[in-house]
Amino acid sequence: MTGEQWRETAFTIHVGATAAILTEQASAAGGIVIRLPLAGVGTTDQLCDRIAQVFEFPFPSAGLDGALDLMSDLEWLDLGAGVLVVVDAREARPTVLADLASILPGVVDRWRSGDLPFVVAFEGLGEPGVVLEALATANAALDEAGSLPWSQPGTGAVPVVTS
Repeated sequence: MTGEQWRETAFTIHVGATAAILTEQASAAGGIVIRLPLAGVGTTDQLCDRIAQVFEFPFPSAGLDGALDLMSDLEWLDLGAGVLVVVDAREARPTVLADLASILPGVVDRWRSGDLPFVVAFEGLGEPGVVLEALATANAALDEAGSLPWSQPGTGAVPVVTS
């Protein structure tokens, strides 16, 4: 496994059965793997608390916007050759999945302006419809933002890979 293979997956969101392969690639390339379990998370506030705990936020965040901002940085972690976030969607509530999926394209889009790969993979996702719908809505907003004359170059939809 080379760093180049890991970089080929950079800045994507995977919905399907690729989490194990991506974990192997990230680890072999020197990246870190952050597991985000959603079992037992029932509300947006609980989701924000779980994200803050898993990503070891150095200070409290305020809602999903705060979580998006802090997940877009992670300077307090040793990131190695990039970040793979594995979302364990087993037993996850659809509303929680939709809330999380609504911010992920924004997070990945912000990471594209740097050098380190940032990849998200959902595992244990039964029916992907709610996640794909939330990702599509968020990506449409990024495309719209990217078309504005004052937008940062490269702003736009994030690739979503289904398998």
